Amino acid sequence: IVESMRVEHEVAKEKWEKARAAAETAKEEALQMLEEEKVAALEAAAQAKEEYKAILEESRMCQDAVLAEKDAELKVLEAENMEAVRKLEVEMSLALESAERINLESLQAAEME
Repeated sequence: IVESMRVEHEVAKEKWEKARAAAETAKEEALQMLEEEKVAALEAAAQAKEEYKAILEESRMCQDAVLAEKDAELKVLEAENMEAVRKLEVEMSLALESAERINLESLQAAEME
């Protein structure tokens, strides 16, 4: 009976050691998989960060382009406004000269009478 119990104990011990070894192997495999997933997640995060930076840069470039376009439009409007002011100044100068001439002619006509 003692021998039989000893054999059973040895068999149970071997089964337990195999189960423990299998559990240890499963644990190591699970840890390896987690590490690989962590590395993949970090790489994906780095890629997403780079894509985000690229989008921000593209957005900034678009904003710069819009600002440059608006600045060019403003300069065109300023040039057109300056041209309109010059034309008004010329017209006012001509009108003033015409008024002075009419006034002078009126004075000369009044003196002749």
